[in-house]
Amino acid sequence: NLAISLHAPDDAKRSSIMPVNRHSKTDLVALKEAVAYYNRQTGRKVTYEYCMFQGFNDSLEDARNLVNVCQWAPSKVNLIMYNPVPGLGFDRTSEKTLDAFIREVVAGGVRITVRRSRGQDIAAACGQLAAEAS
Repeated sequence: NLAISLHAPDDAKRSSIMPVNRHSKTDLVALKEAVAYYNRQTGRKVTYEYCMFQGFNDSLEDARNLVNVCQWAPSKVNLIMYNPVPGLGFDRTSEKTLDAFIREVVAGGVRITVRRSRGQDIAAACGQLAAEAS
C-alpha cells in the first residue's frame, strides 16, 4: 500500500512545512496524477498521513480541502496528533477542533483513523526524541 505524507491539503501550506512540495514534480498537481496512476495500476487505496497543527491545518476549510484530495482516488486518512516540540512554533490541536475536523471529513465520505501516540508527558512521543537529540 502507498502512504503519502500530505499534512496540508493545499500547496501553500504544504510547501511551508515540506520544502519538497515547492517543486513541480512533487506539488499537489503532480501528486494528483501520481495517485490516480497508482490506483489505476494497482486497484489499491492510498493512505494519506495528516499531522494536525493547531491553527495551521485544522480548520473546517482544511477538512473540506482534504476531502477533495481524497476524491482523487479511493483513499483513507491517518490523522496524527502533533506532539509539541519546543522551538518549532506549532501546538497540538484541541480535542474540540479535532472532533469538528473529523466530523467534516467523515461527512465527506472519507474513512479516517486517529493515531494517538504515547509518551508525550515525558517528551518521548513520536518526533520529540529526535528534536531533543538535535
